Amino acid sequence: MPQIDQLIETKFYTPPVRQDIVPRPRLIAQLNSGLHRKLSLVSAPAGFGKTTLVNSWIQQQDRPVAWISLDESDNDVSVFFTYIITALQRIDKKIGNESLIIIQESQSLQIPSLLTAVVNEIHATERKLILVLDDYHRITNQDVHDALDFLIAHMPGHIHLVIMGRVDPDISQSRLRVNRQMIEIRSTDLRFTQAEAAAFLNDMMDLNLSSSDIAALEKRTEGWIAGLQLAALSLQGRKDKHEFVTKFSGSHHYIIDYLVEEVLSRQSGEIRTFLYRTSILDQLSASLCDATLEISSSREILHQVEGANLFLIPLDDQREWYRYHHLFNDFLNQCLCEYDPNEIPDLHFRAANWYELNGFIPEALKHYLKAKDYKSATCIVEQHAKELLEHSELATLMSWVSLLPDEEILSRPWICVYHAWALRLSGRPYDMVESRLKDAEKALESQGWSVSTMTPTERSILKDDEARRLMGHITTIHAFQALFRDDIPYVLELANRASAYRPEGTFLSSNIEFALGWAYRFSGDLEASLQAFMKSSITGLESGNLYSGVASRCRAAYGDVLGGRLNQAMESLREAAQLATRKDGRQLPVAGYAYVYMGGVFLEWNDLEAAKQYSLDGIKLCERVGYIMDQAVGYATLSRVKLAQNDWEGAEDALQKAEFLSQKMKSYIYVRRWVENCKIRLWKAHDNLKAIDTWVNQSGLQVEDELTFLRDIEHIILARALVALGQEQPESRYLDDALTMLAHLEDMTLDAGWIGKAIEVLVLQALALQASDEEDKALKALSKALSLAEPEGYVRIFVDEGPPMTALLRQAVSRGISPRYAGRLLGTLESELQDDTGERLIMAESNMIEPLSKRELEVLKMLTTDLSGPEIADQLHIALTTLRFHTRNIYGKLEVKNRRSAVRKAQEINLI
Repeated sequence: MPQIDQLIETKFYTPPVRQDIVPRPRLIAQLNSGLHRKLSLVSAPAGFGKTTLVNSWIQQQDRPVAWISLDESDNDVSVFFTYIITALQRIDKKIGNESLIIIQESQSLQIPSLLTAVVNEIHATERKLILVLDDYHRITNQDVHDALDFLIAHMPGHIHLVIMGRVDPDISQSRLRVNRQMIEIRSTDLRFTQAEAAAFLNDMMDLNLSSSDIAALEKRTEGWIAGLQLAALSLQGRKDKHEFVTKFSGSHHYIIDYLVEEVLSRQSGEIRTFLYRTSILDQLSASLCDATLEISSSREILHQVEGANLFLIPLDDQREWYRYHHLFNDFLNQCLCEYDPNEIPDLHFRAANWYELNGFIPEALKHYLKAKDYKSATCIVEQHAKELLEHSELATLMSWVSLLPDEEILSRPWICVYHAWALRLSGRPYDMVESRLKDAEKALESQGWSVSTMTPTERSILKDDEARRLMGHITTIHAFQALFRDDIPYVLELANRASAYRPEGTFLSSNIEFALGWAYRFSGDLEASLQAFMKSSITGLESGNLYSGVASRCRAAYGDVLGGRLNQAMESLREAAQLATRKDGRQLPVAGYAYVYMGGVFLEWNDLEAAKQYSLDGIKLCERVGYIMDQAVGYATLSRVKLAQNDWEGAEDALQKAEFLSQKMKSYIYVRRWVENCKIRLWKAHDNLKAIDTWVNQSGLQVEDELTFLRDIEHIILARALVALGQEQPESRYLDDALTMLAHLEDMTLDAGWIGKAIEVLVLQALALQASDEEDKALKALSKALSLAEPEGYVRIFVDEGPPMTALLRQAVSRGISPRYAGRLLGTLESELQDDTGERLIMAESNMIEPLSKRELEVLKMLTTDLSGPEIADQLHIALTTLRFHTRNIYGKLEVKNRRSAVRKAQEINLI
């Protein structure tokens, strides 16, 4: 995206209000009536006075106004919103600080995240303001239309948007009309009435026309303001005014031709030539015109043209920059094509040279293309592609490449490489990226480097620096492609091959290490993964790239979580969050990665409030970065927090948001598995065994599958589902299948040092053995889990398993298995299973070993009815597994073995 100091200042300039304009109170009143709505749309063809009307209206407002004059170079989303945010910042410096960070630091800009930040920042100011977008018809990029539509839909009430253009913007106008959120002013509204025409022609232009002549002109121009203005210019100094008006007729196009000819015929040859040749320029300055026309008198001529009122509009207070009225410019350009077509390529070429020398790169590219100088245009793209890529201007880079002829692209390996990066980072289809990579390789071969036949040794000793760097990029992109195919061995091979090219520059070297980090993790080598991610982080930080430095460090910290090193993970995450904090206390959005994973660690430590807050803060920040994976992880963690707090509605809501995000990354099953793991936990809490069984059959996972470390050992999720089914149907094959898988997973995780996952495997193993009536084996598995978990303070990995784990922990305590740790976990479990008040009812007159809780007394009373277990659970609004836990507790406290005996014993001791 453009840096702030590279923005074109004249685009923020509000055109000056002429003193000699016709008052239009009816239209001013119409605009005033729309101030409480979201949008005022002023849409009409050229020459209907749109800008003049809106400009005179805003002069009467007490609200600050941000004005942006749009042009074709704003068809990139990041550029478009950089101008909008900067314009708003000139009203209130608090607006857009974080939004600009998102644009500048995100590798792949996510528009909803950016707009959410913009809307939130505008909302936070509560300052009433007006945002004007002039010449919106010059915007043709659908991504910009969609983003603007999103902005309008979520815009707070104290901002009013005005859009002006020759055609209607591609936004949801029907929705705005139905909700009465928009006013519309169109050509029928803008046309001069006969009274307004009289005021203009006689009062302003001092033509002294009769009322019949005014009526004739008004009728023949249909109130078209530009037509009347041109007619007035032609009438000045004429004695035969009535005759002129009588002969004046024809379509708008004919009127334009006729009147402009009349106006131009009164100008000198020097002025006409100047007007024709400078019509190729969207904006004019003396220096630019001198260079384009190869003259030295442009400043004097511009002043003459402005003084003659020849539709020259100043763009700044210093009268340095101008533009022609668009309609007049179109006509002049038509004249140039008719009278001097051979000169046009040279004019564009000289203009392009001036723009390039003065740092106006998009304008230079535009004119080189119009000059059909495709080699110079290609050189511009090649020279600036890396900068665009590193500033996340992916859309601009892709659009620039699309303007170049294929033969030029295919001869430039660097353009092919940077285009492939843009396609990959913006999430374009795999085949599209692959095709461009092949183009890069062919371009490299055309320069004498035979990529397809070169051996790895030959590749590693390339002496040509440019070829070596090119091969480094090509190979690294291939590594990212292999990651998307889950071809981990090939990722490792390619990433290491890319490193052999001794890449210089942090962008490439950091991405190589990042790809290696994922590949090592998916191969099961946590230590190598940690080293790669840390190296990527250090490389990024050394170059001042905090985004890369923080993001890679967070990935390394999650590796510590997988390795069972919760304290080390938390230390790294806190360090990452600190790195993402500026000196003024503001945090970069990338801090969200750290907060999301911190939420997960706090959840495991059973600090539910901290887990909730860090997850919410992390989600909010990650939205602004635009990286979907971490947002989904944050919502999955939040769902588990809500479930632990018995907020089932909140858990469902968070899970739905996580699932929605995971669907955006359909090609990335890693995120989907996080969500599915959370789903199974929620289904189990609801006793929704049917949903779990359906998932088992549709997941694509099989008990017989070869187990791998891909997606955090996704078969642990399958084992969890099978254990849940087996606990309710112990006679089925579910438990046997689960135990077979869990035995292999135990060996796999312990051997690789994935201790965090090993603890989960052992917990599930203990539950499966318990359900199989293998009590001693269950306690042995639990003992292993406790010994691994105690040093790092794991809690939820046990407590989330509910009543079955309570029974196991009681036995563990009674047998002296990690008594202090198991006792602490047991206390947490029992307190969560009690009634919310935590009260216990002491029955002094009974001989009970332990009193019943309030909830247990409620269950006992329900046992006296004819209701079935599921019906009782439904009546008490608890899960069936929770009911069974309470029932077992009641039997134990009453020293009975069944429901009938429990009721009889309770009646005997006057408990019910």
